[in-house]
Amino acid sequence: MALHTLLRSRLATAPARGFAVRALPPLGAPCLREQAKPVPEAMFGTPALDAIVADLVDTMRDANGAGIAGPQIGEGWRIFVVEGSGANPRYPYKPKLPLTVFVNPELEVVDEAPMEIFEGCLSIPGVRGRVARASKVRCAARRPDGSSFGVLAAGHAAGTLQHEQDHLDGILFPDIATPGGLVLADAFDEYHRDAFFAYAARLND
Repeated sequence: MALHTLLRSRLATAPARGFAVRALPPLGAPCLREQAKPVPEAMFGTPALDAIVADLVDTMRDANGAGIAGPQIGEGWRIFVVEGSGANPRYPYKPKLPLTVFVNPELEVVDEAPMEIFEGCLSIPGVRGRVARASKVRCAARRPDGSSFGVLAAGHAAGTLQHEQDHLDGILFPDIATPGGLVLADAFDEYHRDAFFAYAARLND
């Protein structure tokens, strides 16, 4: 059973809290700058945690995101989800990735060779920024049921994991963009899109 279907099934028996697309707090909201808290042991395997994860998934998909973290919906827990459809209109260059939920993730850089990625963010609509990211990372995390897993990610997947991990530490991509690297989305489309998409395709290769 797909994770999203499983979460919907579990939420059907959960009291009070519903399944919803959540509002995205705007840039300047304190929740985007706070250090997220580790999910406590007692929260694993509960309807409360499943509901937060389900809301993250639904909110990410509704906004055509490639990932989203707890603080982006006002939930100050160390949780993020990532997914690549392979045909995302916001990030058409990103490859297909299965929906994956990371609870209490710990990120380790495996290869520091930099990638120069033009990033966007659901919390900062209408802006792109050139950010240097490590080309390969390893992430150890837990699933909502408490089980542990790890992934080795390279290229765009590695960039997405680093972006979402930053959210858990109150860091937004403009904070680490290269000098002069911030552009409006319209300017990105007009002046930078073609060159970046060609570079992004090479990363995929």
